[in-house]
Amino acid sequence: MQKEKGQTQFILIGIMVVLLVVGATIGFNFLGNSNEPETLEPATTTGGTGEVITPGEPVRSDLFPTGTLSAGTKETTISVSLDRPGYCRYSTESGKSYDSMRERFSYNNDKTFHSKTIKSLKDGQLYEYFIRCQDLFGNKNNSDAVIQFSVGGYVSAPKSSSGSSGNSDSTPLILSGLFPTGTLPAGATNTKISVSTSRSAYCRYSTESGKSYDSMRERFSYNNNKTLHTAIITGLADNKVYQYFVRCRDLNNNESVNEGEITFGVGPVIIPSSGLVSKDILPPYRSNGSPSKNVPYYTKQTLISLNTNEKAVCKYYSDVSGINYGSMKIFSNTDSTFHSTEVTGLSENQEYKYYVKCADDSNNVNSDDFVISFKVEVPKDLTPPIRSNLYPDRDLYSGTTETLISLSTDEFAYCRYSNESGIPYKSMNKSFTRGEANAHYTIVKGLEDGKTYTFFIRCKDVAGNENTGDVMLKFRVVP
Repeated sequence: MQKEKGQTQFILIGIMVVLLVVGATIGFNFLGNSNEPETLEPATTTGGTGEVITPGEPVRSDLFPTGTLSAGTKETTISVSLDRPGYCRYSTESGKSYDSMRERFSYNNDKTFHSKTIKSLKDGQLYEYFIRCQDLFGNKNNSDAVIQFSVGGYVSAPKSSSGSSGNSDSTPLILSGLFPTGTLPAGATNTKISVSTSRSAYCRYSTESGKSYDSMRERFSYNNNKTLHTAIITGLADNKVYQYFVRCRDLNNNESVNEGEITFGVGPVIIPSSGLVSKDILPPYRSNGSPSKNVPYYTKQTLISLNTNEKAVCKYYSDVSGINYGSMKIFSNTDSTFHSTEVTGLSENQEYKYYVKCADDSNNVNSDDFVISFKVEVPKDLTPPIRSNLYPDRDLYSGTTETLISLSTDEFAYCRYSNESGIPYKSMNKSFTRGEANAHYTIVKGLEDGKTYTFFIRCKDVAGNENTGDVMLKFRVVP
């Protein structure tokens, strides 16, 4: 008896082991095909001596890309590898905790390779992504790993995977993202100027070209990691061009090789000033787009127009933004400071957008779209629904105990009915069901032979116009 009991216990233990193995396999496969969990159960493993072993932070490696991508690159894949299964997130701000990072990497089946597609890249820009990861044991990185690269125009200084600022780097300091460019709107009296550096640094500026960093008196403010530098320029006036020359020095006293230049104008007219710009380098300033409001519902064609601050040739494209200037349609009246063309085929209750770029005689072309937008109005509805096709329109057979009652309206509407005449639509408590198109119906029950039934009907259209009088539906059940 004791032997049989021991065999039974052995079999039960074996079954439990099998179930645990199967359950663990299913659970691992589930994690391998699911999205990153918001919270993880802390997992541990046990060594041969019975002690609990918990691995440390996940190790990140193979951060990609680095250096400079080819000019014209619009998107790339950033990636990082881990020494164990885990999940990774990233931010464009340094020092954020793993849990506060909102952007997530995708991952492969074993969760050790993590990647993400980055879009809308621009030439001459420096990009940085700060990465932290968490393994399946709940261990998180407490410092950033950095993916840093640039697109065309310059070579960015590489950063270490530990997230250090690279102060010991003796390579030249690189300037990028000089802002603003082009023409500010007429009436602008102040603006922010800014520059980015390839590593932590301090920046100064001057209105004179060729000055050394130490001789520049005006200084930029900087963000926490000293890579974005800003200053506020005040006292701007229309019809002028402004230039600021920038130099920077990193924390290891390496200076930028070249002098950065921020050049912009303030509309509406660019008048070169002595000592600043000797030629027109700014594209036309566009204004007074028309139509600037909705047009009547009966409009089938209209004139679109705009002004520029200088003689220019303007082109347009409908519905799609970002079209290259050379691929756009030319205005029928242009090559001056007023530009117009006729557009046709308009329909009521439709919105239209036309995207405009212009080029001046110095071949300065707008890089952004000027939008002329308007809508063709809907005819105003002031008429309540017309009711017709009332049913039943004759006596019903003897023995009929229920019937469908229905009507049609000449427009989309909602209909109600009452057993008394003169009741306003809002006070009627019985409603028809609205079917397809303009049909309305309901079932009335409890009919009796020899009785006459009368219903008074009113409707309201979607514009809120209500019938102020009844239409009567009347029928009799034959005795």
